[in-house]
Amino acid sequence: SASASASTSAAESAAGGVGGASGSAGRAVAAASSASSAPGVVPLSGLSERTGGEHVDVEAWVHTVGELETKELPLQPGEYMMTRSLKLRQGNETCLWTLWAEDAVRFGIELRGRRVRVRGARVHKFCGESRLTGCIGVDTL
Repeated sequence: SASASASTSAAESAAGGVGGASGSAGRAVAAASSASSAPGVVPLSGLSERTGGEHVDVEAWVHTVGELETKELPLQPGEYMMTRSLKLRQGNETCLWTLWAEDAVRFGIELRGRRVRVRGARVHKFCGESRLTGCIGVDTL
């Protein structure tokens, strides 16, 4: 399994990400995980129950990979950063996963159609749906 590590906390903060502790660390995730997932891995269907700003590990198929884009940071006008959006799929569940800075460049089209474990992604709540941002690492499975 290929592994790459990356830190995006600075990019998330610059992009208006939620800081602070990771929330309900004591929550029993294993009960909600499917039998094919590693212990502690959150199913995409369980993201709605997670707290915004909480860090999670997920396993899913990369369904789509967006183009590498340069976007202006909403909380820092005049500052720009590279970004890429990917759609993760797990059965009928999907989730948007946004990467910033070096991660957006590092993880691209080569992930399309691959099963991955995304480690340390941050949960964001947007218009009633859960999305993921950044990661501390990605393993291809």
